Amino acid sequence: MSTAKGLEEMRADLMVAEEQLRAKCALLEEAMSVIANIPPHPANNDFIPNVLGVRVKCAKDIHTNVSCRFDSANLFDDWICVAISVHNESSLRCVVNCTFVCESQYTPMVESSTAIFDSLMVTDSVPGKSVRRVVSAFPSGVSIEGRVQLMIECKEVQDTDHCNLHPCLLTALPSDCKLEVSLFSFFVPEDIRATNVGNILNFSIDEAEWLYQCLYVTHFSRHVDLMPSQALAALRRLGTFIDVDFGDWQLSVGEVGTRWQGISFYCSLSHLASLPSGCRIFTRREEDLMRLVRKLCAENDQS
Repeated sequence: MSTAKGLEEMRADLMVAEEQLRAKCALLEEAMSVIANIPPHPANNDFIPNVLGVRVKCAKDIHTNVSCRFDSANLFDDWICVAISVHNESSLRCVVNCTFVCESQYTPMVESSTAIFDSLMVTDSVPGKSVRRVVSAFPSGVSIEGRVQLMIECKEVQDTDHCNLHPCLLTALPSDCKLEVSLFSFFVPEDIRATNVGNILNFSIDEAEWLYQCLYVTHFSRHVDLMPSQALAALRRLGTFIDVDFGDWQLSVGEVGTRWQGISFYCSLSHLASLPSGCRIFTRREEDLMRLVRKLCAENDQS
């Protein structure tokens, strides 16, 4: 009887322990989701110790596998677009997160949009042994309140098991892999030149590529389910656009001073795998994007 009673007590204790563990895991998961969304900034350094009671030690090593180079900053419409080159010399892919911080007590954290480019193709990371351009944009008005700094976090990741877990969890788990994180920062220059869509007829292929990248991170866009020849024909019947052929692809921009101003249209003219296929529309407002897609499809159906 005593043995049976002891087993029952052990089972009861085990059930209680399992419930406690599940509750702790749920709390930890919620904490990690909150911490993961906090951008890197000196003001946030004490957040993890205060919440979890642990301190994360940042390793400093000048011989990092990842390096960043500031390339350019341009005013584009109401945005400032910043381009950096990320060199990944490791064999792992590198995930890049960008955050803009303003020297202002009113708007320290800045709205931004970021994409990683391989020419015109958008990727989710920087592959091993390669270089990619990262373009990040923020509203130009923010710079009125003070200098703006771009904070860049580059994380080398493996696509296996627990190597993609949050760094705080990795320190508590036995692991045969290391997570390498490199941090970089650049101040955005105060004197920058503007990229003007109206000058597209004089653009080089590199300038046109930069224009496409700026459009991608600052405008709403959507793929159009039409053949390039159909889409371009429908576009010409609808309004006044300036068409510029860059060999394997074309950009059409709405003429300044017309209702089509602020609308841009990309079309692939070849089947190269290194180019985005088909057509893509860019507009400043999301509602205009849907209107134009419907109008193009209707115009094509009537032809």
